[in-house]
Amino acid sequence: MNRRALTITRGKYSQVENRAALEKELASRGLTVFSWSDEPGTTYAPHQHGHDEIIVVVSGAIQFVIEGQDYHLEQGDELVLPRGTVHSAWVPGSVSVQYLICS
Repeated sequence: MNRRALTITRGKYSQVENRAALEKELASRGLTVFSWSDEPGTTYAPHQHGHDEIIVVVSGAIQFVIEGQDYHLEQGDELVLPRGTVHSAWVPGSVSVQYLICS
């Protein structure tokens, strides 16, 4: 993956009919796709990755903090995290979140 800028695209994949179609679309972009889920209240301490990462929310919601700013992601939203971006995350509310982690 080429070096990218931090971006959030709201509803980018809201029209994709199901998870399999979404995974196929992301893989067609040359991405490796991992399915992940977290229960309500799950938290991730500040950390960074040595690679670019794309998060696509399949269902539920997840909150990220990046450079002191909150980003609330919901179904269909895409977050592009450039390598080395320090971020933390948690699952707000009472519903689990399912998302795809792509690199």
